[in-house]
Amino acid sequence: MVGEAKYTEGSPEHGIEEGDSFKEDWCCKSPNDIWSSYGDEPPCEICPRYDFILLPANECAYQRWQQLDYSGRTRGMQEEPLREEAIDACLSRYSINTPEYYEKVLQIEMTLFSKRMKDREEKRQQEERKRKSTQAAHRRNSRRR
Repeated sequence: MVGEAKYTEGSPEHGIEEGDSFKEDWCCKSPNDIWSSYGDEPPCEICPRYDFILLPANECAYQRWQQLDYSGRTRGMQEEPLREEAIDACLSRYSINTPEYYEKVLQIEMTLFSKRMKDREEKRQQEERKRKSTQAAHRRNSRRR
């Protein structure tokens, strides 16, 4: 929900420096809030979500997107974006098939799907670099023998 947000201030007691990427688990609004398990107060005053209020319509659209993320896309050799007919069917099922909800779900999909694809590509490139590094080290070791 906060995309590529960064902390604009640091919190030494929480181990957060200015410019660090936002971490979902560091937020009290997250179901995975880690601070409560340590008995600490979360760093709310520096959190990008501090003033964030999730409107009911947006929360509903996000819940529908989560449902569609599981059931509304074609998965084969490559994951594809949500199918339009799946979005229509899901929104109709909940009697919210309006342009407003459709656009909210589509906006969520465009943001999160492109981030997911970017993350997968970065992971693939990292694995490729690691594989090449391992192969190069193996060749060097076999030449020494």
